[in-house]
Amino acid sequence: MKTSAAILMFALLSSAAGASLADVHVYVNCSDKDAKCPPPPKPPKPPRPPAPPAPPAPPAPDGAMAYTPADAPMPAMPAMPAIPVPPAPPAPPPPPKVPPVPESAHADCATRTPGTRMMFTLRPGETMSGVCKKQGGRMVFSLREYELHE
Repeated sequence: MKTSAAILMFALLSSAAGASLADVHVYVNCSDKDAKCPPPPKPPKPPRPPAPPAPPAPPAPDGAMAYTPADAPMPAMPAMPAIPVPPAPPAPPPPPKVPPVPESAHADCATRTPGTRMMFTLRPGETMSGVCKKQGGRMVFSLREYELHE
């Protein structure tokens, strides 16, 4: 009996709660000629705008400018410091001593045409490059580049 009474109470309470939540709407059609419609309500006044914020306080006077009159001239700019002179660049190293062109290079050019490029290795790490050209009626080796890797 206790369970059926609890179920019955639950059903009654939930139906009563649903009935209290129902909204009732009444519509009046004021477009009819014989309708007695009240005039529309006046719109509410807009809210007042908030007051503007207070202006910021003026800055405190600087200690150096506190006792000078407003029309006094500004102090002069200090003089520019002297720019130091850069040190002199170091002297370049002396150029390497170029050995004379070997006779074998001139002999190899004797059988070539003018403008032929040749390269000779004097010893490991030491090379001569150049072209063959005609000079004094015979073909000679003209040195263009000397490389020494020690």
